[in-house]
Amino acid sequence: MIVYVRGNIMKEQEQIYACWLMNCPSLSDRQKMKLYQTCESLEELYFSSTKLWRTVLSEKGTQALSKYTECWKPEEEYAGMVNRGIALVTAFDKNYPNKLADIPDPPFGLFTKGKWRAKESPTVAIIGARDCSPYGEHIAREVAGGLAKAGITVVSGMARGIDGIAQRAALDVYGFSVGVLGSGVDVCYPVQNRDLYDQLTDKGMLISSFPLGYPAKPLNFPIRNRIVSGLADAVIVIEARKKSGTLITVDMALEQGREVYVVPGRITDELSKGCNALLCQGANVFTSTEEFIKEITGERHTLDTSSFTVMTGSATEESDVAHKLLELLNYEPKSIYEIMNEWDKKISLSQLSSNLMMLCATGKIRQISPGQFCLL
Repeated sequence: MIVYVRGNIMKEQEQIYACWLMNCPSLSDRQKMKLYQTCESLEELYFSSTKLWRTVLSEKGTQALSKYTECWKPEEEYAGMVNRGIALVTAFDKNYPNKLADIPDPPFGLFTKGKWRAKESPTVAIIGARDCSPYGEHIAREVAGGLAKAGITVVSGMARGIDGIAQRAALDVYGFSVGVLGSGVDVCYPVQNRDLYDQLTDKGMLISSFPLGYPAKPLNFPIRNRIVSGLADAVIVIEARKKSGTLITVDMALEQGREVYVVPGRITDELSKGCNALLCQGANVFTSTEEFIKEITGERHTLDTSSFTVMTGSATEESDVAHKLLELLNYEPKSIYEIMNEWDKKISLSQLSSNLMMLCATGKIRQISPGQFCLL
């Protein structure tokens, strides 16, 4: 295990050469740290001989670093990075996130876009299925929004589905969210989440341990997920199949000593099998946003009536949309798209989903499978 000793804020001259080392695509975090430890500074490492590099790297690795360095223009590359609104922080800099610094073998450094939150707050990772159900979408939105209103930072991987929904919900209520990318911080992935990428740049924070311009690859995501859980005080899982990448993140969170909470689901739903398996293994049951906030902050927050409680629905006045849904539904299941086609006025998918989930929570209707609803 590598332990990083953090000092003062890194001076710009050192940042120039940190930019050089962090952008080298052939080096692992362990190799970067070992190279750094051979010299007094990153600038000295840059100007040192390949003989010194060979004390850490293989001949092939040394040649790769040498070839990369020959093409690298430190001041020019660093200025270009800064001009694009990108900053960096290394693991020996005091601005490096405290929670991430405490995990085994933390990333050597992070590229960032946006601004760090002025005051450190509890941080919660919300993760789950990419192809989530309307039920999962509703819960992700309500839980993330409730946490953000309470001043809790929401972190996730900016992926399709639960990740992106939760982060949008946090920003929608003027909360703070951190998106961890499986690509360079200047590469938006997935491209469908460009609006979220821009919002996080403007109102939150984007971070990545990968070189600038580095494309998203399958092997990148476990590395990204390890940072997601490493930044968090606790992890909430909302919908996961039995064999899911979400469960890999859970394993990493447990290795890092993070508490894992799981939203339970129907035993017949494929998207709930991973969640229910985690509960059988002893994960915490997520039953209430209010209670969860109290557990991780020691404070009680009263959320507004739109906030979702998994086990106990609050008494709320049904909207016109909800009344209309009760008229359209019967005891034969209908998909959300069939309901939209029967609607006589314009309605958004998100508004329809929200009202369907409210009716499920209050026991008026039921979801028999993802996207299929009927009267009880």
